[in-house]
Amino acid sequence: MTGKPGNVKEGLNEITEAVLNPTPRPPGAVGVSPFSRASRATAPGQLLQFSEQQKLMERELEELRRLAGAPRLLQRTKLRPSPFQTRTISDEAVKELAENLRENELATPLTVREIEPDVFEIIAGHRRDAAFGLLGRAEIPCIVVKMDDDKAERAVFFDNFFPADICDFEKYLGLKQIQTRHHYSQEQLAQRSGISRSLVTVLMSFDRLPQAALDVLAKSPMLLGGRAAANLAQLDAKYTPRIAEGLELVAAKKLNQAKLLDWIQGKEVTAPAKPTVIKSGSSVIAKMQRRQGRITVDVTSLDDAAALEKKIAEVIKEHGAAGKS
Repeated sequence: MTGKPGNVKEGLNEITEAVLNPTPRPPGAVGVSPFSRASRATAPGQLLQFSEQQKLMERELEELRRLAGAPRLLQRTKLRPSPFQTRTISDEAVKELAENLRENELATPLTVREIEPDVFEIIAGHRRDAAFGLLGRAEIPCIVVKMDDDKAERAVFFDNFFPADICDFEKYLGLKQIQTRHHYSQEQLAQRSGISRSLVTVLMSFDRLPQAALDVLAKSPMLLGGRAAANLAQLDAKYTPRIAEGLELVAAKKLNQAKLLDWIQGKEVTAPAKPTVIKSGSSVIAKMQRRQGRITVDVTSLDDAAALEKKIAEVIKEHGAAGKS
């Protein structure tokens, strides 16, 4: 059900219009979009400008919350998750928040909108709601705002996209949902979201992976970054059946993600040598690891480091001399 726009002050409408309907870029224009390649913005500059759009959205939400008035205690049974929410909620994060809320009050109420009489959709606060559920609490403080589908979708998108701990696959899911709902091209998607066209292209590389691979990533979204997905998407079709299998191996920690591309193409992948553990009695005094032509030694006591370094140097010299004789 599509909500009706709220009656907010004229200045707020101007902010909303700027965020939700950025000026379209004329064909061939240079520098109109701050995230276009032609603008030659640096990555930090792109991040800053994207952050500004997020701040505009936050300001609008803050104004909508102010106009909505005091928080209301709502029954959790009347709340519904946002259909625009694509991010996976970590069980560990929910448990950690629940432990905090067990002894402390909720600092920030949920932001919700009424989608049917006495039925509310969560805009911000899915994790807080899950934590209250874990604690067995029936009611939760909420601020009810007036927001239509477009604003709700954009608010959830920015809330999901910007945190540092969100992975590329979850960003892709957010973009994919917007693209599907509005039938956008990637160019339109970049303009609509305020993200660079090149970043959209990288993230949408997940779309070219086989469904079996996407199913694996849905369970373990941190397995693969956007660049790695782009490399896999460029592989010859004959390798497609091995992509999901390779991801399963990475998920099971039987294959290093850095070796995934080689494994899919049938190239020989050597497992890293296991470290040699050196003990004195039951105490570990050093661990030695060989990686191709490099050997690293980690000692447990710095007092022994200098003496061991000297001994190792002597052994290498003797080895070298024996090889020459």
